[in-house]
Amino acid sequence: MDSTEMMDADDHEQTVGSTEDAMQANQDQEMVLPLLELISEARQMHGLRHEDYQRYRQFCTQKLRTLRRSVGLSQNTTPAKSSGKSKAHSKFLSKPISPENATTSRHLMILLFECERHWAYAMELKEFVRDEPRKTFHQVKRLVRAVKFGNTLKEVVAAQKDRLDVRSIYEVEGYAALLSAHHQSHCRQHVAALKSFARARAIFSHLASVGPKDQRLLSQNMLDEIDPAIRFSAYQQGNKNAQRLAVTELMQGHVEQKLVEDLRTCLPISDTDDVSKLRIQIRDEDVVVPTPLQDLVHQSLRQPQAPPAGDTKADVLALCAPITSAHTLTLRAIRKQVAAAAKGAVKMTAARSELVLKELRLLEFFVMSLRAETIIARDSLLIEKSDLSTPLEKVTSLFENILGQLASLKSHPAVIGDATYPHINDARVLYYRSSRARFLASTHMRDKSYQGNVNALGLLERASEHLTQSRAMAAGVARMTGLNDEDTKRLNDLDERLKELEMRIRQGVVIATARVAVKQAKAVDEVSEQVSKLEISQDQSDETVETPLPLISTLHSFKLPMKDGKPYVVDWNRVLPVPAKPMFFDMAYNGIEYRTEILEARARGESVDEAKKSVQERGAGGERKGLLGSVFGLWGRK
Repeated sequence: MDSTEMMDADDHEQTVGSTEDAMQANQDQEMVLPLLELISEARQMHGLRHEDYQRYRQFCTQKLRTLRRSVGLSQNTTPAKSSGKSKAHSKFLSKPISPENATTSRHLMILLFECERHWAYAMELKEFVRDEPRKTFHQVKRLVRAVKFGNTLKEVVAAQKDRLDVRSIYEVEGYAALLSAHHQSHCRQHVAALKSFARARAIFSHLASVGPKDQRLLSQNMLDEIDPAIRFSAYQQGNKNAQRLAVTELMQGHVEQKLVEDLRTCLPISDTDDVSKLRIQIRDEDVVVPTPLQDLVHQSLRQPQAPPAGDTKADVLALCAPITSAHTLTLRAIRKQVAAAAKGAVKMTAARSELVLKELRLLEFFVMSLRAETIIARDSLLIEKSDLSTPLEKVTSLFENILGQLASLKSHPAVIGDATYPHINDARVLYYRSSRARFLASTHMRDKSYQGNVNALGLLERASEHLTQSRAMAAGVARMTGLNDEDTKRLNDLDERLKELEMRIRQGVVIATARVAVKQAKAVDEVSEQVSKLEISQDQSDETVETPLPLISTLHSFKLPMKDGKPYVVDWNRVLPVPAKPMFFDMAYNGIEYRTEILEARARGESVDEAKKSVQERGAGGERKGLLGSVFGLWGRK
């Protein structure tokens, strides 16, 4: 190796990632090969996120060149003899990795990325097989090469098992079995493919239940890739129920019992996470707080959940200011971490990026909810302490601030797919809308005018509608299964608030209705006087009395209407029943004779006695006497 190549090798060694440096530093003590983490990072960051297999293959080629130069196994370092040309050309000289010369973790990475390079080339050729069937042979050849390097990696790991951790050994074994299964499935050897897939799944299934959370997640991703392949292989063998049966049933008889026992012995199921880290239970998720944020999160957790109630508005604002400031500082630091994780700026592997971003968003939502609850409680206290001197615009802005806090919590990405929280949030939004309408109604009722009370009735009706919708939505959430303690506590608190608000709305409706009735019945002095004296509660000056008096305590103020100095009460003994309509009344109606003579006499100004006397003189029934009466009677004329 000449000086130029040695300088290039030194430059590449300086550019190797932090994971590789850590493995190289421990080469004399222990070899580490985080296989799933390495391939997940490489695939996600170099093309496979968009299924660009050509880009990933080129990355693997460059990666192999860098790794071989770093360990002194470059395969083009022997220059050919000078043939008169201006530049000396390198000659390819194969330098395979074997159990004898594999002494560092980078030797294992060379074999790993050889597998990835040939596998990516086979997947790239898969797109051209339909147009050029001859490329099928090239694709099979690449899969064979990938399986070959996978078996070599397995042999090297078995030879170096004393220097490798147990998880890395089984990850390599599962990875080699998965490569063999893909090759066998492509060659339509479905019996052997199902056996290899089952072996790989048994390994990754056990790895998904042990170790840290991020490693378990990577193993679970491998299971998501293997399960459809197992169903396909079982279906190709003639199992028509492969899509309906469980994967464990399809694997029966294809997994060696010795492998299962070795996995249970070497990797017992236990939580190996670092217990010293700060964990918070957020929406049924165990979130590990990153080390740079632990002090700020501790400071937010030490703040009181409910702000203390002061005597005046200034006291409330002063007591709540340090609490909201602490939450704001914590939230600002978390959002910086979220932005860095979303852009990939933090130094973490791509395999863990989604998990870390999810946990950071959950932590952001948790601190946001703490700050929002503090602001909601503060504004609610300010609304309760508002009086006639408080401007209406200021109170309505407090309600808008509360609704804005609830809207920001509902739209957070951490709870978009949650089954219960958005519905509880909507129920709370409807509650505060109902409370706002009731407050506006109380302001209209202060002037005690007719139009003000009419407007108040309209607002109270809207408040009642919002309250009914909120109660129905909360009842629907309460019927759901799987509610946690936090959701149950919120629902119980909301139910108590709804009961109190319903009582206030009913009281406001009674007061406004009574005042409107007084204004409409102003011409009736007695009714106006009695209704105006009707006592709804003890304090008539405050229309927003929280606890109305029961009816039995106001009986002394009720007065019966008076007539001639006596209570005007209906004597039910003098009331006779109304007779029913007789049968055939409609048919006999035209034959009824009415004594219109008395009405005519009354119309002429005669008294009742004079009218009766004149009718009697004319005859019974008002018939005419004498000859004219007989003549007119022939034609039915009276």
